[in-house]
Amino acid sequence: MLRRRQGSRDSNDLPAEADDASGGADDPADEADGVAGESGDRGDDHIDMLPRPPVEQLSDARLLFDCSAWSRDDRAALDAALGGSSIDRVWQGPELVVGLLDEHLVEEAFDDLGVGQAHLAADTDQIVYEVGEWPRVLRDSLAESLLVAGIAAGWDDLADLHIAVGDEAAVDAILEAMPDPDEVFEEAEGTEVQDLLTQLYAAVDRLKDNPKIPGARLDVVEAADRMDRLAVPFGFDATQWRDLVERAGDLRDEIDRTTSATIEDESPDGDGDGDTMTIDGKAGAVPDDGEADVDDADAADAEVDEAAQRKAALESFAARSAQLRDRLVRLV
Repeated sequence: MLRRRQGSRDSNDLPAEADDASGGADDPADEADGVAGESGDRGDDHIDMLPRPPVEQLSDARLLFDCSAWSRDDRAALDAALGGSSIDRVWQGPELVVGLLDEHLVEEAFDDLGVGQAHLAADTDQIVYEVGEWPRVLRDSLAESLLVAGIAAGWDDLADLHIAVGDEAAVDAILEAMPDPDEVFEEAEGTEVQDLLTQLYAAVDRLKDNPKIPGARLDVVEAADRMDRLAVPFGFDATQWRDLVERAGDLRDEIDRTTSATIEDESPDGDGDGDTMTIDGKAGAVPDDGEADVDDADAADAEVDEAAQRKAALESFAARSAQLRDRLVRLV
């Protein structure tokens, strides 16, 4: 069970990068432009954040980053980082113009400066989650989810998580959506996640119209099995990823159930040549015509009910395939 304890306000509890103020949130330009409250509905008194500049494509070859919400010192730090990477650039006041091909280098500089990342202020009342014993890949997934959610966080020397008391409910929701840390999860390599989602999308796109396509059903089973073993991939919110995994697993389980039922239906029943039937555990003669008519009618009704249930199950499977497709369409 995950343990938590009350944290300390002492800034010595956290490494420097966890409680270092960026200065961007206190800049007068932030208040004027309304960007200091980028932490959503939470108060921002426990958050230090340098906001990510809006970007505009000026032409086929140039990009403009509007850094007017930054302080002069922050812009100077960015310029120094860009100069260290030998990036050609022009400052038009607080606006930075660079070549389109250098966009990824500018983004790397933003990451190095902690742009858009919420940091825990040193004087904040804190809650500590004891996650230091978790596998590294799972802690990385948690950190990514906190970043996506814009939750200020810090990590101490024991790799335990520090968050503001006011963010406890939001962090609990993220942790609830994450896998069990006692399980072993693997980190996806290269384009594996994109390949899996593409495979899954192609399969459910076919199954929403025809739930019986064997190849598509097999693709769902394979993709769901692999996704079950992966930690939350980089760039995904934990809740979003677990939702995809659970929906894919739900379809896989339904496929497994129907496959098992089909095998049972096709297996020999071992009743012999059909001339006798079992009554109260004893073999006896086939009942007279009147009783046979009743049994035949009951059997016919049962077949109708079973057919209706199979049809309803297929329709439900198709609907769930369509729902998963709708979630995947923005990711592939």
